[in-house]
Amino acid sequence: MDRAGRDGIAPRVTLVRGYHPLTPVPEAALQASLTARLAVVLDTASPDHDTLHFPAEVFLSLLAAATDTVTHDAVEVQADAENRYDNLDPFAAHLRAAAEDERLPPLRVLILHRRQLVIMEETEFWAFCGGPAPYGDSFTASFYTEPATAERLEQAIAAACARLRISIDARIQGADRPVPTWRRRLAGILPGRLGPSRPRSD
Repeated sequence: MDRAGRDGIAPRVTLVRGYHPLTPVPEAALQASLTARLAVVLDTASPDHDTLHFPAEVFLSLLAAATDTVTHDAVEVQADAENRYDNLDPFAAHLRAAAEDERLPPLRVLILHRRQLVIMEETEFWAFCGGPAPYGDSFTASFYTEPATAERLEQAIAAACARLRISIDARIQGADRPVPTWRRRLAGILPGRLGPSRPRSD
């Protein structure tokens, strides 16, 4: 059995293409014209854990798949407000050295080529506050890319899930563009009125 199997696989994964009213869109992604969003919703419930569980090995596999998607010459991992890594390997070592119940995803990961941002991963920590469907109590890895890269990234993410024997429960289509700020604020005041779209049947 591989390390991912021992570490615990997220029992459910959902893919979200596009945006929902409460999507926290990073300004850096917009400035770099990375307007295509693919969110990987990692459920934190696990039959082997009494509290929320972060599937670290799954998350690392997703990051590796993203880096394989594009030509790049630098990766920056912003683990938290104090710790940053200039490569995925030291970040992975940091995660694996931590006690399982103390592991957390990074704030964001920047994948660059010639100092230009080509993919940005921004983690949404819905597990700490609860989010609208389909996010719920999840750690969601939101990947921002150029539209031309979006399909290739989704294929790489799906292949990574297949290698880990993780089934993708649903693929949901959101809005193609970020929801205006005023609508995001209204969605927070009136939950359910501007909720996410229904799962798309492929």
